Amino acid sequence: MQHFFKLLTSALIITSLLSCENGAKQQDNSEKKEEKIKQQVAVDEKPQTIERTQTAEERINDIRKWYAEIINQGLSNCKTKTKTSYDSPMPDMEPFAFEQTASSCNLSNDFQLIEAYLNGYEWGNKVHIYKKNGKIFFVFIEGGAESWTFEKRYYCDKDENVIRYLEREGENGDQPNGPQTTMKLNADNPNIRAYLNSEFKEIAGILKAEI
Repeated sequence: MQHFFKLLTSALIITSLLSCENGAKQQDNSEKKEEKIKQQVAVDEKPQTIERTQTAEERINDIRKWYAEIINQGLSNCKTKTKTSYDSPMPDMEPFAFEQTASSCNLSNDFQLIEAYLNGYEWGNKVHIYKKNGKIFFVFIEGGAESWTFEKRYYCDKDENVIRYLEREGENGDQPNGPQTTMKLNADNPNIRAYLNSEFKEIAGILKAEI
């Protein structure tokens, strides 16, 4: 009988310990769950930062500011390469040799500039490609053929898509003057590389590098 009471006492003690341990575990789990809820509420209540989309006018104002910075600091760290191409006034005529020139300039940690002189029979273009952190933000082209001259300006967004395209012309060999005409944008393919595909290919061929 005494042995029985010892066993009974031991069983009660073990049951009590298990009950306490389970209670502690339940309390610990409850506290962890409560803490997790508090953390989630804190995250939900934390103000969310939403990046506002920049308007076209704001972007163009930035481009004008960057362009002015580049003009003020001047050209530096430029590498120039040349290439000979051939052009003729008529398909059945002997072609003439023309030298094409392109320069790649690392102006600073932020800005890069590519300038190219492209020419052929009775025509010539000077292409200026402005970059910020490797992305094209502005392209300016001046050129002409025979007695006609022109200027073209392409303003690009952060993805190199054209958001404004301006042109103006001059006649009888005069420099382009007067108001600029806002040209219709290409909605199907707005990227600057689509607008100036042939020019970019020619310049990449001169520099022997992607631009």
